[in-house]
Amino acid sequence: MCALLRSMTRKHVIVAASLGCAPLLLTNSAEGFEPNLNSPRARTAAQAAGQPETRAAAEAQAVPVLPRIRVKYRASATTVAAPALNATVARTSDARVQRTVPVTQSIATVVLDRAVSAEELGRIASSIAQSPDVEYAVPEKIERAQQEPDDTLFSDQWDLLDNAAGIHAIPAWANSTGNDVVVAVLDTGIRRHADLSANLIDGYDFVTDSSRSNDTDGRDGDPSDPGDWCPTDPNPMSSWHGTHVAGTIAAVTNNHEGIAGVAPDTKIMPLRVLGQCGGSSFDIADAIRWAAGAPLVGVPQNARPAQIINLSLGGPGECDSDYADAILEARRQGAIVVVAAGNSDSDSSGFRPANCEGVISVAATNRLGARASFGGFGRGSNFGRLVKLAAPGGETFVSLSNGILSTLNDGVRGPGNDSYEAYQGTSMAAPHVAAVAALIYQAYPTVEPDEVLTILQSTSKPFPGVTTRQCDTSLCGSGIVNGEAAVNEAKQRATVAGSPRPGILGAQRKSINALTAKELMSLRRGVAQMMSWNNSPRDSAEFRRSWVYWANMHAHFGPQCGGPVRGAGMADVQSFTAGNPAETATWCRCEHGTEYFLTWHRMYLWYFERVLQAASRDPSLRLPYWDYASDPTLPAAYRDATYTDEGGNTVPNPLRVDARRTVLNDGTGALSPNVSSASAAMSSPTYDSFSSSIEQTPHGAVHCSLIEGSCPNGLMGAVPSSALDPIFYAHHTNIDRLYDCWLKVDEEGRSPSGQAHLDTEFTFVDSDGSTVKRRVGDMLSLSQLGYSYATGGGCPTTIALAPAERITLAQAAPNGAGNVANIELVGPTQLLSGVTTVKVNVPSAQRERLASAEATPGGRAVIVVEGLQADVSPGVLYNVYLSDGSGRREPIGVINFFNLTAPSAGTHRAHAESTRSFTFDVTNVLHLLAADATARPNLVFEPTTGLANESDAMASPQANVRFESALLVLDP
Repeated sequence: MCALLRSMTRKHVIVAASLGCAPLLLTNSAEGFEPNLNSPRARTAAQAAGQPETRAAAEAQAVPVLPRIRVKYRASATTVAAPALNATVARTSDARVQRTVPVTQSIATVVLDRAVSAEELGRIASSIAQSPDVEYAVPEKIERAQQEPDDTLFSDQWDLLDNAAGIHAIPAWANSTGNDVVVAVLDTGIRRHADLSANLIDGYDFVTDSSRSNDTDGRDGDPSDPGDWCPTDPNPMSSWHGTHVAGTIAAVTNNHEGIAGVAPDTKIMPLRVLGQCGGSSFDIADAIRWAAGAPLVGVPQNARPAQIINLSLGGPGECDSDYADAILEARRQGAIVVVAAGNSDSDSSGFRPANCEGVISVAATNRLGARASFGGFGRGSNFGRLVKLAAPGGETFVSLSNGILSTLNDGVRGPGNDSYEAYQGTSMAAPHVAAVAALIYQAYPTVEPDEVLTILQSTSKPFPGVTTRQCDTSLCGSGIVNGEAAVNEAKQRATVAGSPRPGILGAQRKSINALTAKELMSLRRGVAQMMSWNNSPRDSAEFRRSWVYWANMHAHFGPQCGGPVRGAGMADVQSFTAGNPAETATWCRCEHGTEYFLTWHRMYLWYFERVLQAASRDPSLRLPYWDYASDPTLPAAYRDATYTDEGGNTVPNPLRVDARRTVLNDGTGALSPNVSSASAAMSSPTYDSFSSSIEQTPHGAVHCSLIEGSCPNGLMGAVPSSALDPIFYAHHTNIDRLYDCWLKVDEEGRSPSGQAHLDTEFTFVDSDGSTVKRRVGDMLSLSQLGYSYATGGGCPTTIALAPAERITLAQAAPNGAGNVANIELVGPTQLLSGVTTVKVNVPSAQRERLASAEATPGGRAVIVVEGLQADVSPGVLYNVYLSDGSGRREPIGVINFFNLTAPSAGTHRAHAESTRSFTFDVTNVLHLLAADATARPNLVFEPTTGLANESDAMASPQANVRFESALLVLDP
């Protein structure tokens, strides 16, 4: 066998070396390369004539052409004369319009009278485009046929080509070469190489143990690789592994020499973490932090943090806390971490750091696109659900031409001369992905780290069909990385995003009623695909991406979470109990009645959206929202019984659920304004009060209004089942939109700021079916998550507080005893059939203080209904009013029974409560309690279906709905 796998387990790297035959070892030579001219004959003639052999020199001799601008007019192009154009052009240039050439009735080509620079031509075009008569004006650009680079060994780089197993690198270079993007290579260090040095920037040596460092000292600013040979190896020789990895990423290209890098203008930051016989996990973790820009004691601050960190290293074992923390810190700093999956032909879940949360774990494929084997039992690419995608890793044990050719050094132990050699392994696959990520960063400079993975996965090539070692999405990730498609997608997203300034969000969530036919088709296709995964094997990536799994994440149906749930539409609902670590970590985690209600659901929606994008095969798909305040009728997209799919077939509409109220599903009924209005919540001044208020109305109120039998029955009426109804996501996206509206008033002041809240972590499922753990503080704002809400219906108004209706809420008690805080209004109370009117008790001394109070704009007053209980579901909601006894009454909120578990349910609870409290803002109607010293104000409870103009005067008396007390709480 001419090439054997060399397993450097003590070095935490696995590379290939040539043993037993002449290696593919090529030293630099002036012989053999050909300039990249049009033909061998032309090249020979050029050399004989002593002409320059560069493309730039050839282009400089071309006949100059006059610059041109393509203009589309809003009216006919023939009606716009050259003098009018000249007046526009004169504002930015002394060039003039020589002539215009009509192309169509509305498009013309404008030819200038002299040569100008590309920058000036762009300014002229922009000036023309500002005219109200012009739809667009764009300068002419010169494109060229895509040619292979002139590097002498490029023909041996099958991994960069456009075949079934290659990554389509050449067409990607038309839009991105990774210019000025920084990739940190954490490896054995670097050897200066003629085909690489131009793309190296300063790095660092992180090896602390001088006995392992092989350079007689510890950490320093020199990341040079002195050799990593291990005396205990059967055949001790240095790998120059870091130089090989770096060459794959950024070898200098089109320099008539050696190989081409995948991202040929990327800058490599070499960080030495591996020495003789391997390297310390502590050194590696420290280098991860430093590479991303985090400060490190005793090491100079990294002045040029890397956007991408490549780790072609690892070993068996769990991801320890130090690794996990370092990777999390790197992600906080904005870097992505690309890791080789490992070369043990095993599940990557047993190998670190490939099994750490937040990394992009890469499997290796061979020249056929199959999962690579490295020769012999236990030698091959690792695999499994944690793998995000695959890339060429080669198989030198088959032949050297099947390996990954890259830059090297020919020294056996110590440094020698520049060379090139073919290696195999996931160490070779990872840098392909890191390099394509660099191409993405240039094409889309404001891309968020998580979006890089979305682009990589959504554009990856399907695995080719092979007879042995077949890759599929459960073994090798989403597909083989595709440079061309990834760059095109990144470029498109950058165009949508617009300005590269921080904070500008391109991806928009729109109203369900504003979706295009194509967007609605993608939504239905994604939902149908997720539903089709419901019957997948329980421990598969497909099941973790299934519709029922995501309902279980919100709250599942197992015994410890309160199921099974019975009610309208529940006959076919399957009951589950968590049966594996992923399910235990993710199921039944919804936050209701806590400070995390809004932040947890924002994170939940974001990850659900990623899964939906993957299921629909549309990376641009965004969750729509239903703005029920502006249009309380159920959107037609959720009512239609069938639709026509992309194949022209009439199929059931996956967005429709028959268990909803019939009048909503047929479009003849609408939600009541009481349950759909968010105005009361929008008046809340603090995060806690806003979260509590909006969770009750409209959140819980809308849940209970959509289904037959009200709460807690039916798919949308009980927490364990609500996420089974597709309208759930449009409803919650609207809540998220309202949250964003409320934050925009003062985002810095209103956002949760408690460190404990920000540091709290939740576990979700990512688009590939892997579990991910994320910190609230990393997913707090829309700017972090990369989307916004489309303008249209706008944000709801807050309740106006008329000065005449305000009162001073900070009341001085007699004898300086302090402020009036809580006033008990009503003791234990039962809500009977029909409307229940309860007279409230305000002690005379407190009533006098309230009545004599002066108007002030500061504090707030709320009525808190505590200890709400029901023996069985009452099947209705209750509109709550405050009345002055004369017949005048003001609505203050809605009581719903979403998330309420009746005592008869025993000990089973699904984030639900056997009693609940409801808080209603009464700041602007408080005068009803104090305007007349003789009047007895009332609290009024009116049962309703939740639909407009419908009430239920015969609410079920056997429900025994009651509450313990009602308090007036004054907040100065």
